[in-house]
Amino acid sequence: MATDRSAPETDEGPAPRPLPIPLVGVMAGLIVLLAVVARAQLVHHQTYDFRGFLLPWWTFIDQHGGYRALQYKFSDYNVPYLYIMVALHAVAPHHPLAAIKVVSAGFDLVLAALMYLLIKYRRPGYRLAGAAALTVLLLPTVIMNGSLWAQCDAIYTAFLLGGMYSLIKRRPWLACTLFGVAYAFKQQAMFLFPILLVLALRRELPWRALVAAPAAFLLLDVPALIIGRPIGELLTIYTSQVGGYQQLALNAPSLYALLPAELAVDEIRTAGICFAGAVVLLLVTAIAASRQRLTPQRLVVAATLFAIAVPFLLPAMHERYFYAGDVLSVAVAFLAPRKLWFVPLLTQYASATTYAPFLFGAKAASPQVPALVMLAVVLVLAIHLARELYPSAPAVGPVGTAPAADEPEAAQEPAPTKAPEPAAEPEATEQRVEYVIELAGKPVEQHAEEPAERAVTPV
Repeated sequence: MATDRSAPETDEGPAPRPLPIPLVGVMAGLIVLLAVVARAQLVHHQTYDFRGFLLPWWTFIDQHGGYRALQYKFSDYNVPYLYIMVALHAVAPHHPLAAIKVVSAGFDLVLAALMYLLIKYRRPGYRLAGAAALTVLLLPTVIMNGSLWAQCDAIYTAFLLGGMYSLIKRRPWLACTLFGVAYAFKQQAMFLFPILLVLALRRELPWRALVAAPAAFLLLDVPALIIGRPIGELLTIYTSQVGGYQQLALNAPSLYALLPAELAVDEIRTAGICFAGAVVLLLVTAIAASRQRLTPQRLVVAATLFAIAVPFLLPAMHERYFYAGDVLSVAVAFLAPRKLWFVPLLTQYASATTYAPFLFGAKAASPQVPALVMLAVVLVLAIHLARELYPSAPAVGPVGTAPAADEPEAAQEPAPTKAPEPAAEPEATEQRVEYVIELAGKPVEQHAEEPAERAVTPV
């Protein structure tokens, strides 16, 4: 009787066949198309940030001769993003809102592509990597941040994600350069800088490579400097932003949403900065001191922990400052699916619920709930990383090479096989056989008189 051997048999019948690659590609293309259409529907929505900041900057560029406006300090953003605005003004001078949102949506696609590369490097095959990329495109905070809010957090996060991919591929100079470019676009990129310090302390990243980050930052200032912008303004663009907000939390799901509102702001602010710095140094020391191998999965978990814990612990944080952590949490879920699959769900709840009051004018929910959820994420990541880097059981194999629990089996080195013992020499075997025959023909009393060395000769 003929049987269908195209699919392996199981107790419940033939195993399901995987979808054909062309069909998977068509479905993925449709998802991308729907994600683009969703963003297009939001292109005309204006927020206070656009009317109060972006539109006045665009008008200033228009009134001062395009690129010549870069010699003036008309924005609290650093000049790399203003370069983009000048270029957009040259292309579409009468459509500022659509032009700004198109750039942000374009970097959403860049984020998805980088996520695909990051996951595919550790999880061979296109299915998991493609699912991670599509997840990034469909994240509520990613859609709302750029296409609804007209913010540019996707730009600096894309460079950070490219830097993480470069670190995993052991390209330290490129990684530090991309981190520097990210910092040039947004100051919030510094939340991930502790991961560079960790790798430098572990001697997995050359100390001299760290110079690439400030070099990239300064190099991007050169065009504005040539046009006539004072160098002092360029170098102090971020320091002038410190102290710009007096609140302990600006709708952010941070530690300070859990504190009473009547606390003295100045004292708590200073203490909070010191506390955050101490926690970051503690985490850096703990990760750097571990004798376990810092696998790509552990590296991404550590980066996500910094991206979420730093804005959670610092005062005067906005809700948007968790954007990089929102994106990296997707990588964590796909690299450690058995233990951390739920992390993006928690981060999206905590972040998206704090976006809604500002974007839609909805009644704000209790700020303590999102803050508690984000605290849970920090604790989950910290505990997971501690168990990975300081396991209770001794590591298998050489010191510092125990594979991570969620690493694919292909990444684990096989245990060395024991070489077979050499066969006994024929001559020695024949002598033992003759001795046994000789003993068999003697009385038992004579066996005891045999020399001890010969009597215990193994057969």
